[in-house]
Amino acid sequence: MAQSSPTQLQRRLFNCQPSLKEPDWSAYHGIVMCAVCEDKYGVCQPCQTLENAEFFTVYAVHASGEVEAVTDTDTGASLAEAVDLAREIANLSRLPLQMCRALPEASA
Repeated sequence: MAQSSPTQLQRRLFNCQPSLKEPDWSAYHGIVMCAVCEDKYGVCQPCQTLENAEFFTVYAVHASGEVEAVTDTDTGASLAEAVDLAREIANLSRLPLQMCRALPEASA
């Protein structure tokens, strides 16, 4: 039997996950959203300022403090779009949502 293709919702919510599958949320204790920039070598890193953001990434936080990317927004997504996406994942996972330091506190 052929595997069904991922849904549009899976592509939006879990585009950094293997096979676009929802993670096992029991392995995590929080959700963090960060603005992301590419450095001069093309390596993506959290931005120090929102003005430099190229896109946003929503991460799940392990108890150890390590993070795992759950999904990326499209390039050029607004802060409001990214916050809506992060809130949707936080609600789905039932985990608390935090913003990276470079993002406005009021966003969460």
